[in-house]
Amino acid sequence: MASDTARRADGIGAELDELRAQVLAVREAGDPDTEQALAGAWRLRLHELLRDNPSIAAGLRQLLDEHLTPALPANEQAGVRSVVMRVEARDNSRVYMAGGDQHIARS
Repeated sequence: MASDTARRADGIGAELDELRAQVLAVREAGDPDTEQALAGAWRLRLHELLRDNPSIAAGLRQLLDEHLTPALPANEQAGVRSVVMRVEARDNSRVYMAGGDQHIARS
């Protein structure tokens, strides 16, 4: 009998396989908006996996660096990057963090 963790991993794997198939289908159909939405679903799911299982981060990074990134076309490889941010706020301080552009407007 498979453990709960193994069943969960199989379910997640199946979900990610389905998302991948959908991304490839809409890419072939030339639908960049849907492709971006599905890619966002991938990012969200991976974020949840890492949040729930931080110990898999090193293995995932190795998979990305050694297998997935090299499989991308050269022009897409440049877009693969890591952003690591750490912050500590105390008392009444505020922290604004972004992995890209950030626009703050006073109201």
